[in-house]
Amino acid sequence: MKSAPIFAAAIALTLCCPLLSANASQLQPAVTQHNTIAISASTTPKVNVTIATVAINTPASTRLDAGAAPAPADLSHCTGILIDASGFANIERSPAPNIYGPAGDLVYPDRSHVPTPDQVQDESIVRYYRSMDDAKAGVCGGNPLVIVPTAVVGPAKDSVTLSAADAASFKALDAKIHFTQDWKVGFLIPSNQ
Repeated sequence: MKSAPIFAAAIALTLCCPLLSANASQLQPAVTQHNTIAISASTTPKVNVTIATVAINTPASTRLDAGAAPAPADLSHCTGILIDASGFANIERSPAPNIYGPAGDLVYPDRSHVPTPDQVQDESIVRYYRSMDDAKAGVCGGNPLVIVPTAVVGPAKDSVTLSAADAASFKALDAKIHFTQDWKVGFLIPSNQ
């Protein structure tokens, strides 16, 4: 007979524990619903338990909505840009890869500022590195902004796509230190490439 209320309390705590563990000082209830659950066991009488379901409004600063862009990267100490494609086994080296935004918009290179054929042959518009240490010793500098692309694209599998936030950070850093003017973009690729 005493087990039914204990059982009901255990269920109520199980359902409410996620709410209890939330940071209550920053969260505010928005909607409260009351649901009644009938609990019965073969040897105990039926017990009705009322459970309050609370929807929580999370402050915008801590909410991770789908599609919301993360806060922009801190660019104040960045020495260059490094596209970390080392996790993409299918990326190929190329003298003239492209970097695209999420909608297929060209982020790099700027078609109004293209290298001469000799510059492409001698240096390429990107520099390829197989280790982070090599990249930091190269055109990226000792503290590059490291961006991981969302995909490898193009018929030659030499170009990449960036998220909207990363494309914005790429452009913001270029506006600050002008690395695209000298084609000083680093690509970190798998060590077997």
